Amino acid sequence: MCFSSYGSAEVYLKIFFSDGRSEYLLAPLGTPIELTDVERLELALQFLIANAAAARVSYRALVNAHCVYERLSPGGAIDSNLISGATGSAIQGQSYNETRAVDATVISPSDLAVEQMVLDGYRVYAGASGVVGARIYDSSTQALVSTASDVNVSGPSVGIPIPIPVSATLVSGRSYRIGFYAFGNPSSSGDFFLPVFPYTESTGLFQINSAWDSTPAGDAFPQTTNQAAPRVTIRTHPI
Repeated sequence: MCFSSYGSAEVYLKIFFSDGRSEYLLAPLGTPIELTDVERLELALQFLIANAAAARVSYRALVNAHCVYERLSPGGAIDSNLISGATGSAIQGQSYNETRAVDATVISPSDLAVEQMVLDGYRVYAGASGVVGARIYDSSTQALVSTASDVNVSGPSVGIPIPIPVSATLVSGRSYRIGFYAFGNPSSSGDFFLPVFPYTESTGLFQINSAWDSTPAGDAFPQTTNQAAPRVTIRTHPI
């Protein structure tokens, strides 16, 4: 007796969550589902091969299958200008030979993966040079949580945006010092903004709490209060 499957194959999925719970789902191939806080998945294929007239069935099953999957971001990348949405005034030409940052709380409902940071308003004049590096510190632990390569800037370069690829994960609900380390030879400066803290920047992903610098430590966690916020744009996508 020969049997053939009835209908389309279905995926039998067991989901193990990070809090210890598990559940089962059964759906046709190609059915999209959205999962959060998942620790691991177990997948199997199910085929219906009998019919109502069969009282007893003996069969041998051979399964040869490949599971192809893609982890999809629930949204595209978003550029957040961290002084947008603020009331205040601009200030030009402040010294920039240390780390300058804003303290920002992630108010996005999901964690954020950082792709890039852009510094705007950096000034290096003719005959001078500078080194600029993107920095993200955990506000509570003071640990550096970002990975990025510093860039060299040759003068004259006045107010030209400096994009730097950055890798970091920002956890929803946590606060971070987000900014740039800059050092000029013999000197460099920057354009800043004097906002009224706190405020929510225009994309709604971050609440900006305060501004800080690392004087006199240089390339270090910014722990000195400063009223001026650097002009930082951060590109993230939800994860």
